[in-house]
Amino acid sequence: MLKELQIRDFALIEHLQLTFQNGFSVLTGETGAGKSIIIDALGLLLGARASTEMIRTGCETAIVEGSFSCSEAAAQMLVDWGFAAETGGDAAADVIIAREVNDAGRSRCRVNGRMVSVGQLAELGPLLVDILGQHHQQALLNSQHHIHVLDSFGDQAFRQLKVTMESIHHRYTTAKRQLESLHSDERERLRRMDLLQFQIQEITDAAFHDGEEEQLIAEEKGLANADRITQTLLQSYGAMQEGHESQSSVLEMLSQVTAELGALTSFEGQLAQVADAFQSCLVHLEEITRDLRLLSEQYESNPERLNEVEERLRLLHDLKRKYGDTVAEINAYGEQCQEELDLLEGKTRTMQHLESQLTEAHSQWQNMAQQLSQARCQLAQSLEERVEEELSHLNMSKTSFRVQLESLPDRMTAGGMDQVEFMIAPNVGEALKPLSRIASGGELSRIMLALKAILAAQDAVPTLVFDEVDTGIGGRTAHNVASKLQTLSQHFQVLCITHLPVIAGRAHHQYSITKTTDGQRTTVQVQQLSQEQRLEELVRMLGGAADDEGAVQHAKGLLKNAQ
Repeated sequence: MLKELQIRDFALIEHLQLTFQNGFSVLTGETGAGKSIIIDALGLLLGARASTEMIRTGCETAIVEGSFSCSEAAAQMLVDWGFAAETGGDAAADVIIAREVNDAGRSRCRVNGRMVSVGQLAELGPLLVDILGQHHQQALLNSQHHIHVLDSFGDQAFRQLKVTMESIHHRYTTAKRQLESLHSDERERLRRMDLLQFQIQEITDAAFHDGEEEQLIAEEKGLANADRITQTLLQSYGAMQEGHESQSSVLEMLSQVTAELGALTSFEGQLAQVADAFQSCLVHLEEITRDLRLLSEQYESNPERLNEVEERLRLLHDLKRKYGDTVAEINAYGEQCQEELDLLEGKTRTMQHLESQLTEAHSQWQNMAQQLSQARCQLAQSLEERVEEELSHLNMSKTSFRVQLESLPDRMTAGGMDQVEFMIAPNVGEALKPLSRIASGGELSRIMLALKAILAAQDAVPTLVFDEVDTGIGGRTAHNVASKLQTLSQHFQVLCITHLPVIAGRAHHQYSITKTTDGQRTTVQVQQLSQEQRLEELVRMLGGAADDEGAVQHAKGLLKNAQ
């Protein structure tokens, strides 16, 4: 149920905090007092579209917060979202929803303090509150909506039939789309095959392997600088081994130093360690000098190999430009081309397989569509009886209500082959006609209320909000509608915006909505009424004055109905 609603800087509301109870509550006030603003604010919490026009003039942000007792379905959804810590998985736990709209048009949503998307809010909201108003009545006028209303009365077995039908229809449409794609353009298919064959051949002939690019780049650098490397190595070798005309080689000079140090060791024993170190360095340098010679022989100039390496790198660059940034991506693209080519080359076999799938899916669809039609016929009979029973309680006992089903086997949809339209004959002796053609506003209100009374137990939504469900009714009919709302409140929390004192008198709780102005700004205010204040409000709604004894007694009689 809705426990508390806080609204700040929303439309004409500066700041409002409302507490709600179980049972039947009404919101009353003069036309234009702002009753619908409360419903709009509640709708925002349930995932309705936000607009900057909702923000109070001169303010930057509109904020709406609501506290709800969590239904079982809503609690499970929160658990699925990972919010179990907040709800404890307990259906009786509270869930707090906050929605903020700023003047930049951005909307922020929070559930139990955690950010969620508007889409998530739109999923959660209908599990907490069901708002019924003028747009629901308009939906009843749209015959295309009637099949959804009828299907909503189905049980779990019926819903499973629909799920199976949707799965079959998906397989059918997928196979049909693929088949149409293969049939689309034979010339294009052949052109595509030629292109794929060329690309595959180009990649295959190149035969690049992972790591080859790095190897080629390294080899290219070596070949391109072979002369410089060889010259440097030979010069280094010469300096170490051969020396110059006027200078001995490095090895000769080190050898001489080593010999002289060795000779000194007979005079000074402490020089032996130094002499040994020089001797060790000399041996090591002689080995390095031999390596210089060997390396200089390896880096011989090879223009032909350099051309080959450069040509292969150019080929790789060209393939990378067309097929991928790396050798792995190029080869992967080639594999994808091969798979597509195999599919195109196997067109006949693939088409035969898809046609077989199409035939099988169509046969399954027809079988399932017939089962759905039979189930809908039974559902329609039950719905007709229950709607007529509910309408009899709403002063429409002479009304005939029928669900017209027409099978259109050539119209293959995910919902089957049925077309549904609600038919009504409000008066005895009249022929049944489409609901959209003859129902008045009052009749639509009562039919909607009857459908909701039947659906409520299945929906298991804890809070029902009726936005001016009394449109177009009065007299005994208003009494019956009030009685039906009061009956619903035994199982659900019912909130209703009404202009009828008969309905307001049946409520357990009443809120008065007024619009005030200080000369500069207009503000909407809401007050929960005491029993004495309710009496005054009902007298106003009856069109009487405070000293009108007849109106006062009438109002007192209405209040007794709530008890």
